[in-house]
Amino acid sequence: MNSHRIVLTAKSYLCIAALSACAALSSPARAGGHEVTIMIPIDHTGLDISQPTGAQEYYHRLQKAAFIACRHGNRVDLLALSDPWACYQKAIGDAVRAASQPQLTMIYLKTHTSLEAAAYGIESPVVAAK
Repeated sequence: MNSHRIVLTAKSYLCIAALSACAALSSPARAGGHEVTIMIPIDHTGLDISQPTGAQEYYHRLQKAAFIACRHGNRVDLLALSDPWACYQKAIGDAVRAASQPQLTMIYLKTHTSLEAAAYGIESPVVAAK
């Protein structure tokens, strides 16, 4: 009975992490003189981001969503950002921090320095000794 409760809790945390990632991926853009927030939901159905393959696929989805949000946001009436690369890096960093999943963090750290990670509040995961 306790194991069933743990599964429900883990699913709840995964949903919260996904929602946090979506919120973190929202990036402001200028449109017709006012700020617009782009939010792109990321489907995590069938993914176990506590496992390397699930985390890799989720990270890939984060990258695609950040690219769209920071380039054109799937809307033709948005003005281009002055620094889309900075927006992209911030969206990825904020989403990884919000998800707070060790496997996702390790994937992020393969392509980013610890200094870049620290700028977005990402801490290196603690790896258990074998």
